[in-house]
Amino acid sequence: MNLEKKRNEIDKIDKEIFKLFQNRMEIVSQIALVKIQNNCPIEDKEREKKILKDKIDLIQKNDIKIDSKYYVRLFENLMEVSKDYQKEIMESKELD
Repeated sequence: MNLEKKRNEIDKIDKEIFKLFQNRMEIVSQIALVKIQNNCPIEDKEREKKILKDKIDLIQKNDIKIDSKYYVRLFENLMEVSKDYQKEIMESKELD
């Protein structure tokens, strides 16, 4: 196994993740605007629980040999980043 080759593979995947992250954050910003219009809170704990449960189910259905805790942690972090971004947007709109 060639370490450099594997690192290059990871770099390619990271570029794909970057594009998906950009798309996701654009939608997150749109959601923030809808939440402002409808006076909704940023956090929805029930939705977050459901999302994490769905991620665990997805791992189990696909018989992935990686412990689901890593995938769940990824989404926990992603949701935190999304909520932080929504807070920033909502706070900036309050100042307008």
